[in-house]
Amino acid sequence: MISRYALLSLIILSMFVIGLNAITHAKPRVSMTQRRGGPEYMVSNLLGLHDLDDKRPFDDSQSGGPSITKKKRTPSAVDVVIVGAGYSGLYSARQLTRAGYSVAVVEARDRLGGRSLREEITPPGINAPLWVDEGGMWVGPTQTMFLDLLDEYKLPRYLSYHGMGKVAMKWKDQVSMQEGPCWDCLIIPREGESESPEPMKRAIASATGELKEGLEELVRVMTLFRELVDTVSISSPWLTPGAEELDDMTFESWVHNATKNPLARLMMVLAGSEQGAIAEPWWCSTLHVARQLAAAPQTDTPERWLIKGAAGQVPALLAADVEKEGGWVLLDSPVHLITQHPGGVEVHTESDVISASAVIVAMPPHLTGRIRYDPPVPPARDQLTQRVFMGSIIKCIAVYEEPWWRVDPATNMSFAFDPASHGAMRVAFDITPPEDFGGGGSGVLATFVTETSPELFYLTEEERRDLVLQAFAKFYGSRALRPTAFVQKNWAEDPYTGGAYSSVMPLGTWTSFGEAWDKPVGRIFWAGTEVSTRWPGFYEGALHSGAKAVADVMKEVGRPTGDYKGRAADHYAKRGGS
Repeated sequence: MISRYALLSLIILSMFVIGLNAITHAKPRVSMTQRRGGPEYMVSNLLGLHDLDDKRPFDDSQSGGPSITKKKRTPSAVDVVIVGAGYSGLYSARQLTRAGYSVAVVEARDRLGGRSLREEITPPGINAPLWVDEGGMWVGPTQTMFLDLLDEYKLPRYLSYHGMGKVAMKWKDQVSMQEGPCWDCLIIPREGESESPEPMKRAIASATGELKEGLEELVRVMTLFRELVDTVSISSPWLTPGAEELDDMTFESWVHNATKNPLARLMMVLAGSEQGAIAEPWWCSTLHVARQLAAAPQTDTPERWLIKGAAGQVPALLAADVEKEGGWVLLDSPVHLITQHPGGVEVHTESDVISASAVIVAMPPHLTGRIRYDPPVPPARDQLTQRVFMGSIIKCIAVYEEPWWRVDPATNMSFAFDPASHGAMRVAFDITPPEDFGGGGSGVLATFVTETSPELFYLTEEERRDLVLQAFAKFYGSRALRPTAFVQKNWAEDPYTGGAYSSVMPLGTWTSFGEAWDKPVGRIFWAGTEVSTRWPGFYEGALHSGAKAVADVMKEVGRPTGDYKGRAADHYAKRGGS
């Protein structure tokens, strides 16, 4: 017979053993396991048992990124919380920490980068890893903030293969072969240009029959739309002359009213959806397409360069700088509630509450509507986030032993103008890096599966792969059916992105609720590429919006609570942004 005291002692001992076992097997609160896409992060363990001065670095040799040391446990209070660890959020955090502010970045995913994600591929028989971007990948000459960042991190870039070979343009059974950058054929002319760009002139000269007629009509329609684009107010689209009429008309309707030529219609729709709508033309307003083209002009060749090691390496470098300056980068921390009071905000994740003077929400606008706010955001902001949506993109990349197409038949890019025949591929890009930049001489082709082919979204990855390769083969020959590697990223499957490339405004949204697009709500500030007035939808836009949010926060919050370092974080103000 066990006495009640002995029994009580046994129970207490058992609870102690169970508790000790739970502690010793506790999972880290926030970790980023080693992926091919980035470095490993470890930010304390569940009860903060790690030595806070432990500086042993993690091995990050595979990713080519920095070594990251263990960090302190989640802070209870900082100057600024940033929701989202993509380009915009991490850039904002770096600029604030450099200016002496204490910052915590909270990210729902188990990785950094947002819509920036790279994949490492090692081609068979080659000991030279190839990094490819499953998200955004290009940079252009007028994207100065991004170029400055690449230079700061000493990341080389190389020319895209646009315009270095022949281009096959197909329409039904007709093929036009030309020298030079065919993508420029779809560029809406600059203001004041009365003549077609040289690539379009060459395309027209080499075409015959229906193809020639369609291209000539396309020039007329593009010039007409350019005149409309020149009237758009980028910062306040609802103030554009005729805004309500443009916002009540789909881009498809505008094109069909402008021309009856089937090829001109199709190519104009392609130009608008790839350059301006970021989605299918029957989903978005004409005002949205025009505003996008005004803010992100394709005439500035934003696809000029690609980056050695891929653009997806930059978030790890930004995060390393944030941590070096004393900031926190917390993964696996989805935010579900932001409360606001006269003195600041409280950001609630699943396991923590962080108090701050302000919060920057740097994520796709539609996802900001899934966070609960107390008090609620104004009705216009709520209505806006209910309407804006993401495009649907699956990025597909095929790797080959060599880029044979550069020699025979020397086609560097192909446009598929017949959706019935080439639904799996509207355009293919040669993104092969120089041999000494990785991949050991492998050839790389990329394409984007869009809403034009909705049936492809319901296929298995293997079925989709086969269809894309068959589409490649129609332009590049049977060798295109035998890649050494194939990568596909369906961005609509990512719950913390919800699609790609960017957000889309459906009919009536800009004119009804546009004023709430980037307007702060008390001490809640919005960032992310969509919010930018320069290059929205691009990395440049992400950096620009992040810098503007930093400037607004500094103005609202004032000096940081800690020791002020006096360093300028206001890149945005230096560049005279609006």
